[in-house]
Amino acid sequence: MVEAIFLFYFCAMKNTSGGEIKNSLFLSHPDEFKLLFERFYSPLCNYACSLIRNDQDAEDVVQSLFIELWEKRASYILPPEPQFFLLRATKNRAIDHLRRQTKMAQTISSSEAVVEYAHDYA
Repeated sequence: MVEAIFLFYFCAMKNTSGGEIKNSLFLSHPDEFKLLFERFYSPLCNYACSLIRNDQDAEDVVQSLFIELWEKRASYILPPEPQFFLLRATKNRAIDHLRRQTKMAQTISSSEAVVEYAHDYA
């Protein structure tokens, strides 16, 4: 349901900056990348936050996406409607982030159990 709301938001969103993102563009020109960032950063952060439930982690997820897009701009060709690509990439990164958090929590829990066990039998 949350994803459907954000899809509607992306589809209804107008480009207020006056610039236009070209279809299937390479992100090599800084102005085109800046336009893409300004247009989608905030909605993607809101979407990531709805999945992760932490504002700072959500911003980190979206920032890492845009950093990767910039660093690998020569190899990325955005589809005609980049919002769907960006939405999917954000969702995938948010899920990866949640998996890492879960794994880290399990590792910490296991480590604490070992320490308690060692303390009980020392």
